[in-house]
Amino acid sequence: MNHYQATSSQTHLDTQVLSNFIYNLNIARRQLALYPVDHPQVVNSSHTVLSILKKLCHFRSEITLGITPGGIIVEGNRLDETNPTYHDFIRFFLHSTLLLSPSIALSHLMI
Repeated sequence: MNHYQATSSQTHLDTQVLSNFIYNLNIARRQLALYPVDHPQVVNSSHTVLSILKKLCHFRSEITLGITPGGIIVEGNRLDETNPTYHDFIRFFLHSTLLLSPSIALSHLMI
């Protein structure tokens, strides 16, 4: 293996970073609903979300979240069903769009 290849342990998704991503994405979503796009709160929270997304996508090109009424599924693993932040995130997606498995890729973002 050359030093640019990731090992399977490196490609395993860090659930703490994922939780942090979902938590901060919820904050950014709420701020975007309250403030104009160029407001400092929106800008700062967007930078935070993108920074965490870079960490999530360090060894992969995209992350797909399976969103169901019962929870969030990532890489075949269901995240903690009792987490209130996850419930808020689920409620937003299920009640505002038909998109149930958003894929987030760094290549689609202007970073």
